Amino acid sequence: MEDIGKLILHEDLKPEFQRELPVGMERLIEIDPFVDSSSAHSDFWLENIWKGGMYFNELSDYGQDMAEYVKGKTFLDLGCGRAGNVARTASALKAKKYIGVDVWRSNNPNNRIILESEMPAYFVQGDILNFLARRGTSDGTAFFSAGIDAFSFKNFRDYLSAVYQEMNRLAKSGDVAFSVGLNDINPEKAGFRLNGKGIYVFP
Repeated sequence: MEDIGKLILHEDLKPEFQRELPVGMERLIEIDPFVDSSSAHSDFWLENIWKGGMYFNELSDYGQDMAEYVKGKTFLDLGCGRAGNVARTASALKAKKYIGVDVWRSNNPNNRIILESEMPAYFVQGDILNFLARRGTSDGTAFFSAGIDAFSFKNFRDYLSAVYQEMNRLAKSGDVAFSVGLNDINPEKAGFRLNGKGIYVFP
C-alpha cells in the first residue's frame, strides 16, 4: 500500500497516480468533502442494470446497453463507500478494472476488493479531486458518482469546477459518465453529452 499525496492506495496503482497537482488545487483539496456513501444513492441505478432487481444474476436490457459502453474501460467510482455492489456490477459490465475512491476508510487493509471474477478491483482512500488530479494516465474510462453533497463544505463551486476540469482532461472519445442519486456532479459540465439512450458520452 502506498500513500501518495494523501491518497492511500494499492502499490499496483502507484504508476497511475504520479502526476503533480496543478497550481492552486491543493487549497481546494485541503477542505475534504463529506462523501455520502449511502448505498441507497446507487441502488436505483443498480436495480435498472440487473434483471428483476439487484439479484446479480442477469443483466437487464438496459444493463446490456451499458455493457457496450463500459466494456474494456477502467471504472472509476467517485465516492464509492464500501464499494462491493457497484464493483460487482462493473465486472458484469465487462470493465477492465474497478477503482473506487472515498474519504472513508476501507474494511480491507490491503485496499484490494475481492470479487468472483478476474477483474482487478481496488479501493483508494482519499479526496475525489486529489484522486482525479493525480491520475496521469487514462486508457478509456467510465466515471460513476452517487455521493457528493453540496452543503457539506466551503468553496464547493470551485471544487466542482476543478473536478469537471480533471474529468475533461482524463476523458477520451467514447468514454462515459454516470451520475445518480442525490448528487451534484453534472457530466455535461465536464464535456459529456447525453445520447439517445440516456447515457453521457464524451464526444
